[in-house]
Amino acid sequence: MKSTRTLALLAPALALTTLAGAGISDMYITNGAGEIYAVNGTTLQATSVAQLDNAGSINDIQYIGNGKILANLTFAMVTYDLNTGVQDTLFTSNGTFGQPDSFVYTGGLARRANGDMYFGVTEALNPSGVINYGISYDMQSDSLNQIGTVPFVTPFDFYELANGSMIGLITGDRAVRFDPNTGVVQAEYDLDVTAVSFVQSLTDLYVIAADGSLYTFDINDASTEFYGQITGFERNILGASIASSTAALIPSPASLLALTGGLGFGFRRRR
Repeated sequence: MKSTRTLALLAPALALTTLAGAGISDMYITNGAGEIYAVNGTTLQATSVAQLDNAGSINDIQYIGNGKILANLTFAMVTYDLNTGVQDTLFTSNGTFGQPDSFVYTGGLARRANGDMYFGVTEALNPSGVINYGISYDMQSDSLNQIGTVPFVTPFDFYELANGSMIGLITGDRAVRFDPNTGVVQAEYDLDVTAVSFVQSLTDLYVIAADGSLYTFDINDASTEFYGQITGFERNILGASIASSTAALIPSPASLLALTGGLGFGFRRRR
């Protein structure tokens, strides 16, 4: 793979870019081996820029600014500096969460409106059974705070809407919108794609499939539509992040509530 030093040459291309009207921004993706790629938002061409250590269980990434990637490795959370190649472990899942005898793993990463990072924790082998909850991680103070419950086993990824609701991508082509404070499910969706990660560009939200297929994710009418194909990467994609540390949260319009009419609403397919 190419040296991480090549990022300096890619820096101009990693500024936010958009197509006419709606369009995806430049972004980062990671595969099942923990290799990080920079993706051009116009051509959707991926270029290898880094390789994380001990990342065989990686499930999501977030770009946090200053050339750094936050990576959820399922059993540990790490940062990787794209400029220096230095990887630091922030904490491990077992020993940080749950009971001493529990089997603990984490999944997903979502930037919250307050700047914290949100991810899910599943605590198995607990005498009380399987426990799922959310964690808000303040990177400035290095503090971890439990946020309510998650009404399902830790998913591939989360996304926070502007009203504070979370959407989780669930194994089996499903998504669930829920209140992260109470764990109450607000809507369930049947997707027509196997999405593994959310990625946002300015005010547009997308989902990405393991094979690099990119789809719009329309909050207004709860539909997906093929946008383009990412090329130039190896293995399956597991996580993605916009190549910017700031992005506007998308509101959850009243029209979506009117459309769902409760649980079990399926996406209108437009592929």
